[in-house]
Amino acid sequence: MKLETLWENLTPNPENINTIKKDLSVGIAPHLPYFIIGLYDIKSKLYNYLTNIDTSFQFCLIKGQYGNGKTNLLKYLEYFFDVHSEYNVHCETWRADVDKYDLNLFLLYILQQRHASILHSFLKLSSEEVLKEACNNYKGGFSVLKSYSEVICAHKDNDDALTEIIQLGTGVKYDKRSFDKYYLTKFSDYNRHEVLVFFLNILAQNNYYILFCIDELEKIEEKSRARFQSYLTSFRELIDMSGLIKGHMIIASMTDAGKFSSMPLEAYNPAFARRIVSSTYELKSITNTEDIKQLALSLCTILQESCKDTDIDLIVSKVVKQHLSHTNEVVISLYKNLTECNYKSWRDKLHEANLDIPLQQRMQALYEEGVDIRINSKFFAPLENYINIVCQNPNEYQIKAQMYQTIRSVDKLSCYIFLFTTDYDANLNRIKNVNQLFPNDKLYIFKPEGLSISNSVLLEEGLNNIEDVVVYNPIELMALLTLFVENYDNDTLKDIIVECTKGL
Repeated sequence: MKLETLWENLTPNPENINTIKKDLSVGIAPHLPYFIIGLYDIKSKLYNYLTNIDTSFQFCLIKGQYGNGKTNLLKYLEYFFDVHSEYNVHCETWRADVDKYDLNLFLLYILQQRHASILHSFLKLSSEEVLKEACNNYKGGFSVLKSYSEVICAHKDNDDALTEIIQLGTGVKYDKRSFDKYYLTKFSDYNRHEVLVFFLNILAQNNYYILFCIDELEKIEEKSRARFQSYLTSFRELIDMSGLIKGHMIIASMTDAGKFSSMPLEAYNPAFARRIVSSTYELKSITNTEDIKQLALSLCTILQESCKDTDIDLIVSKVVKQHLSHTNEVVISLYKNLTECNYKSWRDKLHEANLDIPLQQRMQALYEEGVDIRINSKFFAPLENYINIVCQNPNEYQIKAQMYQTIRSVDKLSCYIFLFTTDYDANLNRIKNVNQLFPNDKLYIFKPEGLSISNSVLLEEGLNNIEDVVVYNPIELMALLTLFVENYDNDTLKDIIVECTKGL
């Protein structure tokens, strides 16, 4: 498959521009991003894999620190294949599911949710010989699929029956009675690995290819080491079957060991590590001047008039000298410098006021006190002290800490929601609950590193009143608040906190 335009900048959908701007302004990967800067080695490797997606099953693992663009890369591919439908590659970008820790069964789940209809139509048109070929000629473990494919052949003209038979394969229906209805032996979870190969081969035989992008594998490890071990074992089993699959690809990504991961993959699962080592790539932050300039120019394509008279080279030089550690920090700095005259971040102000060392010392003291343990129960006390000092009207703010983790400004009709974990579903439900409680308020969401919630995601969830999504460090903000309580006449500290909290 020739993909001549892969990695070229795409044109963003006009209706998404404002949301894209919001996400980029805080260094968050927008939904369906339209450019990838730098990363030349990884882009070259992925190009080679993707050009072979129509020949055999491809696989790779991408690792990198938070904020270096893993999710952005996967979403670009989703957008690319959405724009270029002529390739007939269908990109499925999913977060790893902590409750679905057999990767093969998870891929079957995705097939059922997203591709059951097209699979149904292909099976209807498949001859007995085509089904046999897709089942590896019933060799070895595929022998269990012989009676299954015969049942498919016998019911090709009965749409309802064929739909149910597909569900028996994907696992939507798994009770013995449903299998007995078609005189089939009930599939075990292990049998479904062969079913996955069968279904993927049927799709590939019809030139229909799926790119599975599974993000945030580290979330499974955070939930349970045992589950992560099972996940890696199932991934290894998928790799072992890859030679029997006539197309498709999986790209898995995870935050690099050292921050979110307690052990290297070799310690968890040596067999998996051996199989994936030659297909593992590290995604690093962009640091060289040329890449940062290209990033600035790409940002200008959506900022348009805001960049008209901007000295790009001067801004790039300033950002390069900041020696920022992560790509998302580079994006934030460029965005602010491109849109605001004489922009200074709160960190710049902190440094100029000689307060960065006191802040680090206070953070260290808080860590030693153990505030990072159940921080949600300790965070709101210093925040309340800050509000009591700066607020002249004691009734202006409502503090709803326990259930909602929210500070509400009555005058501004604004809710400031502070999140502390990377549990996507729990945090999304919390935001929805606050929105239901105060449906007319603007919502400011403060999220920790590693939580994949963005303006784009919340908009898709029907939350249209999100004012901003901000990546923050709760310990760092607590340190700033406690420093201010002790030095409440320090206007610089007050300005910094106002900026950090979006005007709270």
